[in-house]
Amino acid sequence: MRFPPEHPHHDQAMAAHAAAVAAGQPGYLDPATGLFAMTGAHLLTRGWCCDRGCRHCPWVGGPKDADASTDDAASAPAPDPANDEETT
Repeated sequence: MRFPPEHPHHDQAMAAHAAAVAAGQPGYLDPATGLFAMTGAHLLTRGWCCDRGCRHCPWVGGPKDADASTDDAASAPAPDPANDEETT
């Protein structure tokens, strides 16, 4: 898990994430650091993991590059961007 619930700013960041997803925004400013964090919904559109440690990456343990065959990608279960507790 990249952003454990025990983190002191977890609840604030997850609220900002939820608001950004609801508004259709690609990300939000982290309430603690002011840094831009991409939403899981936005990262899902990428279709692969960039391995840069994105907080809400839905592809952790999934497709690793954009050149993955479409057959492999189609057979893999689709990540759920709404379930960021497991994909953060």
